[in-house]
Amino acid sequence: MGRDLDAQAEVVALAHYPGDPLSPGREIRMRRPAMDERDENGAGQMFGERRRQCGGVGRQLLEPGDPGLHGFEILPFVYERVDHRAPREAHARQLAAGLEALVGSREMLPGLCGSEGQPAHTQPIFQPRIARANVLGDAAWYYYLLAGKCFLEGDFARALDHSEQCVRLNEEAGVVLTGAYGRADHARVMFYSGDRDRAVRTMHETRSIGKSMRCAGIEYVTYLTEAEFALLKNDTAGCIEGLRHALAIARRHGFQTRTWWHSGIMSRLYAVALEHEIEADYVRSLIRRRRLLPPEGGATESWPYPVKIHALGRFDILKDGAPLKFAGKVQRKPLDLLQVLIALGGCDVPEAHLSDILWPDAAGDDAHRAFLTTLQRLRRLLGYKDALVSADGRLTLDPRYAWVDVSAFERLLNQAETAEHGRQGEAACDLRIKALSLYRGHFSGQETAPAVSLRERLRDKYLRHSDALGRHWEQIGNWARALECYLKALEVDALAEVFYQRLMVVYQKLDRSAEALAVYERCSKTLAAALGIRPSAATQALYRALTER
Repeated sequence: MGRDLDAQAEVVALAHYPGDPLSPGREIRMRRPAMDERDENGAGQMFGERRRQCGGVGRQLLEPGDPGLHGFEILPFVYERVDHRAPREAHARQLAAGLEALVGSREMLPGLCGSEGQPAHTQPIFQPRIARANVLGDAAWYYYLLAGKCFLEGDFARALDHSEQCVRLNEEAGVVLTGAYGRADHARVMFYSGDRDRAVRTMHETRSIGKSMRCAGIEYVTYLTEAEFALLKNDTAGCIEGLRHALAIARRHGFQTRTWWHSGIMSRLYAVALEHEIEADYVRSLIRRRRLLPPEGGATESWPYPVKIHALGRFDILKDGAPLKFAGKVQRKPLDLLQVLIALGGCDVPEAHLSDILWPDAAGDDAHRAFLTTLQRLRRLLGYKDALVSADGRLTLDPRYAWVDVSAFERLLNQAETAEHGRQGEAACDLRIKALSLYRGHFSGQETAPAVSLRERLRDKYLRHSDALGRHWEQIGNWARALECYLKALEVDALAEVFYQRLMVVYQKLDRSAEALAVYERCSKTLAAALGIRPSAATQALYRALTER
């Protein structure tokens, strides 16, 4: 996590008490937020936004590298406006109901979970009694917030110390609900500090508390945290299981955030969820709402990128999930610039190289002006200025904002080759399947030298990896999958003779000789019509073997 703090947008405020947090003479004002529109049962009325005035210091953002805490006002939980005379269990249930209604709303925990907007307008409701139980609970929040700051900064040793203090104070105060959230994040700190087994046990215990209280918020947080643990252990199955539980709860209750939010981790978790189609529509809505960028190294096509570009088999652009529409005549030159940029790799492409291809007859200054004008038009067309980065005379299509099928195809095949070299056959197979599914036809760029070169390179990769995948299925005796692979390859490239040969072999293995002979006839007619040649000696030898049986 480093010094990221997920910083400017997520951590709105953290706490600092001048002096001893347990000192009794503190002035605390209680406030009530506007009702959350999703709070149908009115449970949110029991919560207010509590605020500490610290020497007149206003609400601030913590920037990365901030030297320390200077007296930030406290913006913690909505506190209890419940029947304090009720038995402890009833009291806890009321708190749980309110939290359940508000977890994920923009008004909840602006200091802990982060808030994209300002807190709701509030009105004073009452002055709380200063009792030791309240003081202990307030001190626990202080250490909880401090632990969160250290955790997001990557200072896990200090985060562990502060979270232990939080758990201890909550236990002394008899706080059950908020104490459970403190325990859940304490387990996260333990995990990141290396005490993984104890972290998992603590998380299981915390979920049991949540279930006994019928608090969906605690169950959601614990399942989500277990998915995070599994992700960091490269336990894909465990991550998927945790996400299935967590996101099902989140969708039912409208949860949109979590404590100690970290965009990098959440992006990776959401990418796994989308890859395995776990609450996919809801996850995409959360990604768009929080404007999350994909994880480093890219994500699958299912990630809701602002811009998606398909150039294999067709050339089309999706903006915010919808096909790009042109007002009036199609703007050809900006699209030509985009296609050439993709053909040249899409990263750090010299402006001079682009200009030479697109405006070969223009003088230096004229070419530069034409480039700037066309770039501006392309940015307006895409609707996202950050998708195209121009710096030091070079142009880049930023992969965080724009997904391109060409780049995804090559990246997945490179990963497949790495897995194969590491003797990870199943992983290589899965990566090839994903990559080949993206190849819906040859590169559709303009007939420029870079486009022709890229088209041939991609075609060669597609044929080579389709052959490797098909032979993998043959080796393990999965003839149906091998057949499917070779037929798909011929749909894309009907002149690839090797796939006619492999189809003849597969049909022979399946005792479908008539279909094997039909494949040979199809091969002969296709090669004769397109290239004016006969099948190769190897193909003819397979044919003779079939006819002599």
